[in-house]
Amino acid sequence: MRGGRDGVSRGMPEARSPFSALLLPVPVADWLVAGRAMTDGYAAGLVVPAHVTLLVPFVPRDELTDGVLTELEALFGDVVPFSFELARASRFPDGPVYLAPDPAAPFRHLVMELARAFPEHPPDEGRFDGVVPHLTVPLREDEQLDDLQHLLDAQGPVRALASEAQLVWVDGTAEEVVEVVARFPFGTTAA
Repeated sequence: MRGGRDGVSRGMPEARSPFSALLLPVPVADWLVAGRAMTDGYAAGLVVPAHVTLLVPFVPRDELTDGVLTELEALFGDVVPFSFELARASRFPDGPVYLAPDPAAPFRHLVMELARAFPEHPPDEGRFDGVVPHLTVPLREDEQLDDLQHLLDAQGPVRALASEAQLVWVDGTAEEVVEVVARFPFGTTAA
């Protein structure tokens, strides 16, 4: 990802135009994002279940063909499910707060594989130089980054299994409806 001020990927785009995205859902972390609307440079009011963004924006709705879905199915079918933890809260220089998955390498690998398979849709439209895998956690008005870290320390790390990717569509309406278009289980073709 190229060209950003600080050279890192941010995830969901700021604009309210319709877009698709490839996400890795993290349902065990939904308790961290439940009831929190995206702010701080994200589409205000956008509520998305806990996830690590893999590729955004992706293919326009009218280009989500059977061929694209088949290619994604094959790509993700070769991925062996992997475990990771979320234990460290951080903040991007422009404001959004996130949890960094550990290890981060499998996420970076997936993003690079997607970029190779779909070069016409570079991650974050090619705006950043690096990939920073992350799960965005919007802070409530009365919260600070340290509050989130204290919560994580008290609860212990969030342990998760990456076992599927999802293709989602965000419609761009005032309600910002997020529709899961397709699910791609990992390990369906891996030997």
